[in-house]
Amino acid sequence: MGDEKRGGNLRDLLAVTVGVLIALMLDGAVGWAQDRMLVAEARDSISREVAENKDNLTQALQGLAGRTEDVGKVLQLIEDLVATGKSDIDDIQVGLSLAELSRAAWETANRTGALQHMGYEDVRGYARVYEFQERFINHQSGSVRDISAAIALIHGDPRELSRDDLMLLRQALHRIRADFIVQRQLGDGLLHAYSGVGQ
Repeated sequence: MGDEKRGGNLRDLLAVTVGVLIALMLDGAVGWAQDRMLVAEARDSISREVAENKDNLTQALQGLAGRTEDVGKVLQLIEDLVATGKSDIDDIQVGLSLAELSRAAWETANRTGALQHMGYEDVRGYARVYEFQERFINHQSGSVRDISAAIALIHGDPRELSRDDLMLLRQALHRIRADFIVQRQLGDGLLHAYSGVGQ
């Protein structure tokens, strides 16, 4: 009877142990499946965000050519005013084509832990694209400051500006034109980086 009781206890212990192991395996499988779903959702969101950013950047870079022409026109006006005190140029504009670039999907993937379940090379590739995007955004912000300074100088009819103010405006416009060249180069590089996402 003692052996039967001991054997029954051993069977019960074995059954409980097997049950716990099966439960742990199922829990692990469920967790793994949830992690895979999270990663898939994050990849999809990042891909959509990058595609939207690429479209927004493409539009902004297309508008940059017109903004560059506008700066050239204002520079010609200033050169005319400095040289002769008059100009045939009447209509001037100084503006900026801003690219609205998001990083919400990348930040969300990071905060939800999805990046922890992605492969190293995938995360590294995404990180490079978003770092490049941040450089572009920082440069674009500098351009906004330069344009704001130029607009503050123009604030009316440039023909009424003093020679010193015309020279300040000319310097500001040359900085803006240089900013546009760099912005174009950064933008082209960023478009190339966007094209590599998901490949």
